[in-house]
Amino acid sequence: MKILFAPLKGLTDAHFRSFFFRHFHGFDGAVAPFLLSSEDEALRAQREGTAGPVPLIPQLLGNRTEQLISFAGLLRDEGFDRFNLNLGCPARVVIKKSKGSALLAEPERLSSLLTELSSQSPLPFSVKTRLGYYDTNELRPQLKNWKDLPITELIIHARSAVQGYTGPVNREETLLCAREWGRPIIYNGDICDREDYDRIIALLKENLSGVMIGRGIFHNPFLAEEIKKGTSLEWAEKRERFIDFHEDISGEMRTRPKSFARLKGLWTYFSSFARIPPGELERMKRIDDPDLFCREAKGWVSANLR
Repeated sequence: MKILFAPLKGLTDAHFRSFFFRHFHGFDGAVAPFLLSSEDEALRAQREGTAGPVPLIPQLLGNRTEQLISFAGLLRDEGFDRFNLNLGCPARVVIKKSKGSALLAEPERLSSLLTELSSQSPLPFSVKTRLGYYDTNELRPQLKNWKDLPITELIIHARSAVQGYTGPVNREETLLCAREWGRPIIYNGDICDREDYDRIIALLKENLSGVMIGRGIFHNPFLAEEIKKGTSLEWAEKRERFIDFHEDISGEMRTRPKSFARLKGLWTYFSSFARIPPGELERMKRIDDPDLFCREAKGWVSANLR
């Protein structure tokens, strides 16, 4: 079963991936957060031959066919052989521009866009979407107009756009969408442990070709590897490898104020894995000394991952 690394804007960029994939394994591919310009980090990494050990799929965001086709041509020239179309981003700044998941609220416009893109794009593409904009029952009727298009893969985040990243996922509706699609899909949404993965496998069965893990990597960065091995790693190994990752990424990020602020932001997410209580995390985020912050973070990992 394929496991993809999800795009999380502001988190899983080329810089973060370069450190993450040195220490954690199990992913078969990574979708980059949507590109904003021809100087995006993902493109620069590809151009400089430092894209990393995990195959990278660039993601495009837009609502105009000609712009998407132009950017796809740039990707082809940079050596990419495919891209992913973002129809799932629920960020307000994206929604206001009628992009990302906002297009799910305009079925006719979206259908025309996909049809035009399918016939004119210089590269094949997959689609990452949600179950709807306002509600989780909106995608399935639209799939009737999509399923004959040469979309290579359909990745479904099992929430509506208005839910954002909170509230329950609707796995049963995702199954119905997969059946309507008529081909196996890739499931995304609330995969935080092996039990979540097993429940998805049991429900979707032959309607599933893979899963995409996003915020789950911060709950357990070893999750993809443990899924592939079918067993949990020993806590001693997790502790040692996570400390190596922390020292690797913090060694570079603690040296500049903006990078140090971003490192603190990453620990907002990794705190659940390191079992740092919310009050203690808030105290740590007020620390201005990078070396002290990193020592305290390492201390929590050493004390709790056992």
